Amino acid sequence: SDEGAPSAVTPGVVMSTGYSYYNCKLLSDFARRTGRSEAEAKYTEKAEYVRKAFLDKWFDPETGKVATGSMGCQAFALWLGILPAECEEKAARVMRDDLVNRDYKITTGNLTTRYMMDMLCKYGYEDDAYQMITREEYPSFGFMLQQEATTIWERWNSVLPDGSISDTGMNSMNHYSYGAVMEWMYRYMCGLQPLEDAPGFKKVTIKPQPDERMPWINCRYDSAVGTYKVNWAYEEKALRLQ
Repeated sequence: SDEGAPSAVTPGVVMSTGYSYYNCKLLSDFARRTGRSEAEAKYTEKAEYVRKAFLDKWFDPETGKVATGSMGCQAFALWLGILPAECEEKAARVMRDDLVNRDYKITTGNLTTRYMMDMLCKYGYEDDAYQMITREEYPSFGFMLQQEATTIWERWNSVLPDGSISDTGMNSMNHYSYGAVMEWMYRYMCGLQPLEDAPGFKKVTIKPQPDERMPWINCRYDSAVGTYKVNWAYEEKALRLQ
């Protein structure tokens, strides 16, 4: 497309193919839940067809790389669950290494920022997730806070390091693009995870992944079945959880 802002490192066709797989998986599940066995079989077969094509085209099991090996490509494939199980750890390492090698300057955007944060924690890289989220050098979430942001900007350069407004034009100062990281804060930093077999937050697990770079958190979530609260804080090197 000539419109929009395509990623320089994560091919759009990888994303669209991956979402095609995801859509087929969803339709198969919907069909199963509504007793439509013929449709379930149809979309299960389509999902497997797309999965095989995706892996044949873009996945290297020797290196663990998906397409360009960008953190977005890796995180998306891991989130989809499209990779062979025995290759997931290797693919997660590629994701983490790309992040570290770029000095925690992320190349994810609207679609994959949330996936990367979730997958870092899922595969044991909580330290790197916190390193990225607390980084204050431009461009970063911490830089936004240094500029007295109270919401998350659409682009890193909404305000430049010298305090001036970007000459690319004003854009949203409260946007999903990097704001998707808030889901990670609830799910992993606060540890509030709904159980898949109890929709609507009827049941949850509470398993925070704390870090001393974040001395305390105070989380409240008003679900359809009631309010959940999670608080933790470091007090003289000991962790208190409520």
